[in-house]
Amino acid sequence: HCFGCKESGSVFDFLMKTEGLTFREAVLRLAERAGIPVEEVGTDAERREAEAARRALEDLYAVNQLAAHWFETQLREHPHARLAHQELERRGLASATEALQAFRIGYAPPGWDGLTSYLRSQGVSLVAAERLGLIVPRKSGTGHYDWFRNRLMFAIIDVRGRVVGFSGRLLPDPENGIVDK
Repeated sequence: HCFGCKESGSVFDFLMKTEGLTFREAVLRLAERAGIPVEEVGTDAERREAEAARRALEDLYAVNQLAAHWFETQLREHPHARLAHQELERRGLASATEALQAFRIGYAPPGWDGLTSYLRSQGVSLVAAERLGLIVPRKSGTGHYDWFRNRLMFAIIDVRGRVVGFSGRLLPDPENGIVDK
């Protein structure tokens, strides 16, 4: 029991809340740390289903990782990244290279399908990228477009160091310098 925040529970509850684990994951993590073997029970079908769910989740983390890498690369290389650098300078972060890397700060260029094209070139399922909210299906015709455009990007990282999402700060339009809401 924490007398400060009034939270209570077991070591399993603590791991589940602080690291976003399921009860099963918390048990396995603690058992591994203590060197205690855990005998899994259940049918083969249940084990296959659990393994497939785990792989699907890992695939989503991998897509977010690729997106974060692409945003970071755009911050270093894209011609319009000067707008992102100006915003970083305004926030006092222009020379904080270590902080930019540690917090996975990047840039989403103003184009409609830069990230979409990159993910496609990496063999990523666009359905997975759509599930993550990185891209959106076009309303007319086929294909997708990038959800984040013309933004300073901030990766959201969980306690295990995985990119679990993104936030973005809208930047001025590179053509006319006006922030388009």
